[in-house]
Amino acid sequence: MKKTIVIIAIIPLLITAIAIQFLPSEVPTHFGLNGSPDGYGSKYVYFIAPIIALLLALFWLWILYRMERKCKKASSREIESYKSNSKVLCIVAVLNISLLSAVHLYLLFKMAFFKEGAIENLDIDVFKLSSLLSGIMFIIAGNYLPKTKRNDNIGLRISWSEYNDVTWQKSNYFCGVTFIIAGLVTIISTAFCGSYIILLLMLLYLSCAIAVSLTYAHKVYQQELNNKE
Repeated sequence: MKKTIVIIAIIPLLITAIAIQFLPSEVPTHFGLNGSPDGYGSKYVYFIAPIIALLLALFWLWILYRMERKCKKASSREIESYKSNSKVLCIVAVLNISLLSAVHLYLLFKMAFFKEGAIENLDIDVFKLSSLLSGIMFIIAGNYLPKTKRNDNIGLRISWSEYNDVTWQKSNYFCGVTFIIAGLVTIISTAFCGSYIILLLMLLYLSCAIAVSLTYAHKVYQQELNNKE
């Protein structure tokens, strides 16, 4: 899975190096509310996203490396937990890098195959595309959250959820459900809202999902404390 993370991070960089040969020296770098370009700059600005994707890959690989080091000093039960969490982390990493790369490659190919003389007529709703892909990521991440074991790297990691295995399982299961709901309403909203509005709604849905999950985690924590007494 580590090789997959590296590959999906390198491919956008290679494709950009090839596609940029077909771009005019000056390209749109910012888009207005109607999706049309309102800012221009050097075509080499399109190397920024692939570099960010590469840095993200290094970040995820570093976390996996830390988990592997801890795994060597762990008990047999903790080793199984680390293995399970590593799989989930790899999937999240692949999704994270893939979504960023998908938006970037969409813009890149739109530029590369667009007529240079009509570049001002370019119509790209980046916000809708980003929100749609983010909604998909929320759903997939929500599906994997309940599968994590108690750890210090991924999942809903707060003192309430980390109190014991019961609080962890219940809190992350509930958080997973809220993420799936947030993802679904984000995708549905893209059909009715445009540009910045859908982006704000997506952030609102995500904030609500996190807030409700934290409230539920505290409730489960209090229940566990009462049961212990």
